[in-house]
Amino acid sequence: MTKKEFIMRFVVSLLFGLMLIAAPAMAEQQAVDKERLALGKEVLEVSGAAASFEKVLDLMGGQIFKMLVAQKPDKADKIREFFIPMMKEMAARKGELMEQAGRIYAEEFTAAELKELVAFYKTPVGQKLARRIPIIMRKMNAAGSTWGRQVARDIIKKAKEEAKRRGIDL
Repeated sequence: MTKKEFIMRFVVSLLFGLMLIAAPAMAEQQAVDKERLALGKEVLEVSGAAASFEKVLDLMGGQIFKMLVAQKPDKADKIREFFIPMMKEMAARKGELMEQAGRIYAEEFTAAELKELVAFYKTPVGQKLARRIPIIMRKMNAAGSTWGRQVARDIIKKAKEEAKRRGIDL
């Protein structure tokens, strides 16, 4: 796989992740009251999720910029001239995702439950969770990937052994 293909796959994966966050809200568009929507957005803020949206956009923008410059290295300065203002414009659209993600929380939780979540994230352990969740998720993803590869190898090995025992050459 070339570096360009890797970057494209990475960017597509990031976009897919964002779509997974936003798609349910767009599909359902259930009516939610303003209090629950505001509380849903507050959960996003106090939990650190809103800040992670910005980090994803920054990371995605950096990867796209590198991809564009890789295609025309001699035009890096000219690309930077339009790309930086364009990314600022895109960052201003964070509110769209906040609205959709806040709506998801509002659809899934009652106002009382959302208030409890906000209160939790304002406690020391809630703040620690908000700070640590990116690290925890990264470690869980790595552990899940390792586990998944091992289980897949074991399934293939056992399936081949069983197939062979039954006279099937795989």
